[in-house]
Amino acid sequence: MIHPGLVTVNIIEEVAFLAATPLLWLFLYLFAWVEPARAKAAGFGRTTYWLLVGGGVLGLLGELPILPIGQYVLGINVAGGIIPLVLSGLFLARLAPNGWSAGRVFVGLLVLETAASLVAAIFVPSFAWAVVLGSATGLTILGVWILSERPSGRLYGLALALTSATLAVTFLTTQSEPGYGITSQFPFYLLAPIGIGVVAVAVAHGIGRGPVDGLPLAYATTTIGVLVGADVLRQPPLYGPGGGGFYVIGGAGPFDLLYLSGLIALVSAWAFERLVHHPPRGDPSSAVVRAPRAPEDVLRNSLDVAMAGDPAAAVRLAGEAAEGSVRRAHLLLGTPPGPLDAPWAGLPVPAWVDLDHRNLRALVLSPERRPRDSARAWWTARWLVRLGRELARTRFAKAETRFLAATADVALLAAPAVVVWVLLVLTAKGSGTALLTGAGYNAAAVGYAAWAFLYFVVAEAWFGTTVGKRLVGLAVTDRTLHRPSLIPAMVRNAPKLLPLVVVGVVGADLVFVALRGATALGITGTSYLPDIAVVTALTFLVLLGIGLPTAAGALTMSMTAERQRLGDLLAGTWVVTARRPTTAVPPGAAAPAPARPGG
Repeated sequence: MIHPGLVTVNIIEEVAFLAATPLLWLFLYLFAWVEPARAKAAGFGRTTYWLLVGGGVLGLLGELPILPIGQYVLGINVAGGIIPLVLSGLFLARLAPNGWSAGRVFVGLLVLETAASLVAAIFVPSFAWAVVLGSATGLTILGVWILSERPSGRLYGLALALTSATLAVTFLTTQSEPGYGITSQFPFYLLAPIGIGVVAVAVAHGIGRGPVDGLPLAYATTTIGVLVGADVLRQPPLYGPGGGGFYVIGGAGPFDLLYLSGLIALVSAWAFERLVHHPPRGDPSSAVVRAPRAPEDVLRNSLDVAMAGDPAAAVRLAGEAAEGSVRRAHLLLGTPPGPLDAPWAGLPVPAWVDLDHRNLRALVLSPERRPRDSARAWWTARWLVRLGRELARTRFAKAETRFLAATADVALLAAPAVVVWVLLVLTAKGSGTALLTGAGYNAAAVGYAAWAFLYFVVAEAWFGTTVGKRLVGLAVTDRTLHRPSLIPAMVRNAPKLLPLVVVGVVGADLVFVALRGATALGITGTSYLPDIAVVTALTFLVLLGIGLPTAAGALTMSMTAERQRLGDLLAGTWVVTARRPTTAVPPGAAAPAPARPGG
């Protein structure tokens, strides 16, 4: 007999599960594009959007092995675990830039709370709920008392209270199912993030924080609390036999509770902020703030505006494009900006370039602008932008140089991975099928992508380059020639996850076939031909996994003025030669320039 009420609940639960992720992505998009200033102030600007959405999809492929627990292997997913946890740490650090001492107390008390709860969950599971609630309450009170006199202590005291509350509620509303994973029923998994979102905004205002500080605080504390309350305290390998396997923190990627909870808390905090503390009409925090763009994009926008019948805006945008082009050329070539009457001074250009630039500036400052003025401005800016682009492109890395750097990095990363795969194959007992389907070998195969992703992110965010790029003299920078921060570094490397997974998984199979032969895969034959055929096919797949993204990147670089691939476009980064080219102009010579338009 079918129970109508139970069927209705199941339908609502399935719809909520399937709709949650796309609806949250839609919110992130609207927040970042409709309220860009507020979103950026809260840490959820457009770069963070691409990290959470694009990285959330591609990061589903990367699993980072952490440690073996008996017959299990415990790991963490890039999308469902690493990305939200890194964002949470950055948000807390940014909210309290001078709170290093308070931050250490926060981490120490949270570790102590986690350890006490974990011991109770393993050894006295019947009373674990009481220990979790008691330690959360007691250590929160202790933490608030210790932190009250420290710089940023009130913020970290609040963060500890919110994290502890999320931890306790999550532990009470989740279950561990060995052989399957961690589960929670609708609507109980909504209780903690929705409640924490409201409380974070209310209390943030109460302790005198800014109008948007409650948003990142809600996201960070909810994410960390869910990590401990569910993925640590409810980890299936801790709860008896379940057949073994590769258990991954955040393993469902963008559909995982760890990934979704912080975003649900963000929506709750945003809604409560708008309801109670709605910004007055005309508040500058709601104004559209445009991210730095390539001069070519601004010039294209100028033409679109002119065609729409707004000559004043078209002339202004044409002037911005020309100014941006000359600033970019000076920055990349290492020459100081020119004076107002000679903006191209110090660059290898003919003297009359400055005259045309001054004429464009005069047109921008003119009080009356007619349609033909927008045409004149666009044509003048067009060739000024092209001239600046040709000067700047001498500094941007070429596709072939970047390919050599990537090849060196992949080879560097593959060497230790191949050693691990070889050792696993040589020391494995039992059939080849058991090895290939076992948790250890699969963790080592997909773990390659996660380790490689972290290598690229850490190297570029901390050093501005990787080993491969350093060998060929390249560096990764933002649009001010400084090394990128952590979030842009993660965004620009997220597209690499797919080819890295192909290299890891197929490469591990290639090592297996090379050592044990194709027959171990279940392929039978009387000659060595099957082995050769399988090795050839796997090698082709590896080359295809590397070659297709490389070709796509080269195509994108050829189509963009600043030689950017997709990751660079989303993160707003450049890849440049570490050494600036000389800009000295020999006597009586000048750099070639586009023909000067007449009229």
